[in-house]
Amino acid sequence: MPKSAAKSAAKSAAVIELPDAPKPWTKEKPKGLYVCSEPLSKGARLDTWRFFHPTNSLPEGAVDDKTGKPRSELGEFPWYQRFKRFPKTAHHNGWHSGHYRGEEGMAKLQEDLPVLHATAMEALEMVKAAVPDEAALEGFLPESIAVMRHKRGWGLGRHFDNAHPVGKGAVLMLTFSTAFYECRVFKFSCPPLGLEYPVETTDGQVIFFTGEAYDLWAHESLHNEKQSGEVISLSIRMTDVCGYMATPGASPYKPGAPAAKKVAHERIAFKLKAKAAEAAEAAEAAEAAEAAKKAKARGGPSGLEGQVVGLQDASGRHYLADAKTWAPLPASGDKRPRSE
Repeated sequence: MPKSAAKSAAKSAAVIELPDAPKPWTKEKPKGLYVCSEPLSKGARLDTWRFFHPTNSLPEGAVDDKTGKPRSELGEFPWYQRFKRFPKTAHHNGWHSGHYRGEEGMAKLQEDLPVLHATAMEALEMVKAAVPDEAALEGFLPESIAVMRHKRGWGLGRHFDNAHPVGKGAVLMLTFSTAFYECRVFKFSCPPLGLEYPVETTDGQVIFFTGEAYDLWAHESLHNEKQSGEVISLSIRMTDVCGYMATPGASPYKPGAPAAKKVAHERIAFKLKAKAAEAAEAAEAAEAAEAAKKAKARGGPSGLEGQVVGLQDASGRHYLADAKTWAPLPASGDKRPRSE
């Protein structure tokens, strides 16, 4: 490889951040994104909403139909500030279940958080029924439940989830909402490729994303002052994929969104390089074929004389491109097929 080419390849391999493609971007659904056509059951939606809204602004003296206790005694849900580096302005919009690993963890989750366990398992069965051949669903369990609350005008900026080996990252995302007229929009985007895919998240919606949708595409919750109600979003993952309280050594990559972006852009750069090489090869082949066609039309050599092309019959004969006939393969050391 020439020094200039080697230097260029090394520079490409060292890419950390690719520039965004010019807008407008093309709307295209990422590979590995699945949106279930039907919502969760009404019971799951109501139970989950009540879990995050224990008082729910009910009249004084209202009684919880499950515990028999006055709803006022249950208190408000313990939301915390997801982005604590802005303590004076950050919304109280986050909550995390903690980690529940494996089947033993599922039993503990069912004991500790029965409503969330039931809802997560119902959603998981829906996705498995919709895409039974998705490899990322094999062994998938709701070991980690991260929750974000989105009121009118709130949102979450564009980011990548923690990087993992290709195909390992996977998220089961559930939406519970009173924004019936103006939905919260969850947008996937791949800026270097100029691609985006917005999803209107409705009450009870079930989404699963993995593969390129996780590895190459970022996502965000759009800020919208016209959003007509509150949205609760659950991001359910395996413990070793979860970015909250990440397990040391669970991934060969550095945790955090900035590091994940770097990994994603390196993968995109590799994909672009492979695509460019494929296009160059196709162009070269097309150019050679066109030159041969013109030469043939002039009655001159086509450049394909004696070449054995990929057609072969039952007798082991190959097709001669120039003679437009079949001939047996040449003897060892002979450069041309023998004519009959």
